[in-house]
Amino acid sequence: MNLLQEALEFTPDCFAIFSSDGTVVYCNTPFAKIYGLDKHEAEGKNNYDLLKNAWSKNKGVKIESDNFENWYKNLKKTYDSKNINHFETDLVDGRWFKMTRINLSNNYIMTYGTEITDIKSNQLCLENAAMKDPLTGLMNKRAFEKYFHEEIEISRAHKSSLSIMMIDIDHFKKINDSYGHAKGDKILVEFSDKINSTLRTTDSIYRVGGEEFVVLLPETNMELARIIAFRINKNIDNHVFLENDINLNVTVSIGISSIDGKVIPAQDLLEQADLALYKAKNSGRNAIFSYKN
Repeated sequence: MNLLQEALEFTPDCFAIFSSDGTVVYCNTPFAKIYGLDKHEAEGKNNYDLLKNAWSKNKGVKIESDNFENWYKNLKKTYDSKNINHFETDLVDGRWFKMTRINLSNNYIMTYGTEITDIKSNQLCLENAAMKDPLTGLMNKRAFEKYFHEEIEISRAHKSSLSIMMIDIDHFKKINDSYGHAKGDKILVEFSDKINSTLRTTDSIYRVGGEEFVVLLPETNMELARIIAFRINKNIDNHVFLENDINLNVTVSIGISSIDGKVIPAQDLLEQADLALYKAKNSGRNAIFSYKN
């Protein structure tokens, strides 16, 4: 047994044995570090106390909850529902571990894990790349669908305002036909940078089509959204694109819809902004329309 414990101390993987009441009977140093403790501090302690200590001191395993008791209750329910649990956990210091928890036949519990920080980092990089438009560097349609639904849920939970803005570059096909796609791409990049610099830090912009963009405006009612839209319209209208080359001016059409403390299905909000954009384009373009119920 001493030989096994010595071997476990030399492995970078974490390992622990708990009694049926959740007390740490044995753990190696890598496991104790998950709780932000030394080995001698972790052994003899109950899992509940170890996790609560990590939560209260923001040390070791990352626990993102304002209510530890509810968080632990849900965690225990998950543990108790299966004899074997596989899960990933991240630490405050940025490391990630893939963990396995097994209920043994003698009522003891074995937990072991391997660090997967590099794998997770590569995975997150791939996920981020998949949500980015390669031309402009803006987030893409996939990212918009993800964050839009998150913002809808936040708006519902807090009964807060949320506005979305659909932006279309006017007559962009003519620009491509007249100057070529290479110049058109440069205009899209310049256009994206110009709008991004106009928005607030809380806002986010997405390229969802060739010359189509969507802006998410959290905690923003229709009145404020229109002010931001007019600012964008003015800044684009006054900007000379590809200066010292083709010196081109472009205009935009903008459609806006808002949730102002009301419950509106996500798809309805999108359709309202799309309808407002359609009206802006049909009015002769270079216009801003907002959806009114």
